[in-house]
Amino acid sequence: HSYGAADLDFSGGVTAADINDAGTAVVLAGEIGYKGSVTVVDKENNAVYRVYIGSGYPLDADISPNSDRVAVLSLTAEGSTVSVYDTDSEQLRAEYSEEGRSCFDLEYLSDGRLLLISAQQATFLKDDGKKLGEVSFEGEFLKGYAAGEGFVVLLLGSYKAGSAGQILITDTAGNLLRSLDTDSETEAVSAAGKYLAVRFSDETVIYDSELNVLGNLQDTAGI
Repeated sequence: HSYGAADLDFSGGVTAADINDAGTAVVLAGEIGYKGSVTVVDKENNAVYRVYIGSGYPLDADISPNSDRVAVLSLTAEGSTVSVYDTDSEQLRAEYSEEGRSCFDLEYLSDGRLLLISAQQATFLKDDGKKLGEVSFEGEFLKGYAAGEGFVVLLLGSYKAGSAGQILITDTAGNLLRSLDTDSETEAVSAAGKYLAVRFSDETVIYDSELNVLGNLQDTAGI
């Protein structure tokens, strides 16, 4: 069923949107009579799937790399819930809940697994709702995070501003692969393919996923 391009006027307000490498987008928006709606939009700008969210307050949504599933992060009275739907059915496929924890970001990873982020930990899920692992940063501040091909990078610091930091590389199940202590404050990270870029307070450094330095850019403060 195609909902048509006319439905791409999200009058209830867009909360979140994302797009996968295939060019398929997902849009989380407000919806009268519901807590929200999730719409899948193909690369021809047609809305090809929609599910209405009635329980919990949806904060984020993402679409799988092969466009066959959407995952929605919602805030509930008990904590946070991840709901997964097949894009050919409005029936709930799987669900995962973290009681007492406020999560703020949900990302599909390159292999179809899910990354769930809160201020205290990163949780790694299969999209059948099974928990694969977690990385806790209790006592540390999460300064940034990003996902590349087959890995996730987390920037941690002992304080919100200033101080040395740590770069962690995990696989898509949350297993720690390698780590690097840094003398300079880490401020932001981006990842794509097998590479990542970390912006420090005084420079930006390009690494491969083994944390080998490939190059750097000076005077990037303020970017």
